[in-house]
Amino acid sequence: MIKLGAFCRCDIRAGVRSLVTDYLTAASARPTVRKPNKQGILCTSKNYCLPKVSTGNAHPGLPHFVHCTVFPATMPSNVEIKAHLREPDFVRKKAQELSGNNTSEVLHQEDTFFHCPNGRLKLREFKEDPTKLSQLVFYDRPDTTGPKLSKFSVTESHHPDQLKSTLSLALGVKGIVKKTRTLIMVGQTRVHIDEVDRLGSFMELEVMMQPDQTTADGTKIADDLMEELGIQPSDLISCAYMDLILQNVEGN
Repeated sequence: MIKLGAFCRCDIRAGVRSLVTDYLTAASARPTVRKPNKQGILCTSKNYCLPKVSTGNAHPGLPHFVHCTVFPATMPSNVEIKAHLREPDFVRKKAQELSGNNTSEVLHQEDTFFHCPNGRLKLREFKEDPTKLSQLVFYDRPDTTGPKLSKFSVTESHHPDQLKSTLSLALGVKGIVKKTRTLIMVGQTRVHIDEVDRLGSFMELEVMMQPDQTTADGTKIADDLMEELGIQPSDLISCAYMDLILQNVEGN
């Protein structure tokens, strides 16, 4: 629990909201990383230290500035597609054949999405393994069908409940997506076959871009793999699962 001390709830909410907004602004700016300072705090070239939420006593109700992940000069990126699946068993079998080793990993993921001023922000928990670190993921990609470039940053956490509580106070919860994901690696591409609660069967391709590759290179890889898996252009969707769930809610 966040200690209230002499602060009222609204003071805390405003303070944390400001810090998280600055955090996301820094993500978009993609500043250059400096080495840790004497206190072990990673700072950017703008001398801005990104926060990691803590519940200690240094300043009641607000995050500490401690060891944290900061955004490098160039954010990592994927070229991605997302599509409805008409025949998930066929796509799963075909992807395993293309992988060359017939192996896959099944993940039970719960993503909590938060309102944020730019891009998307979610906290991912892995329910199949309580010891696995949760991931706070910020990503920014256009809402278009077909292959698209997604830039992202991931910060791992041992304390998802505390992080979720703080972000809920600061930004508000947009919604929750629960899914069972089968992950199959085909070359440099993550093939996700997803069974999403309240939505159905979907597939994602994430072409993990190498430093010397262009967006055009990643797009060609995604297009070729989409064809091999039998995905039709009419199956493609432009938005996130969270958006589809909200559209269904609004439609009802």
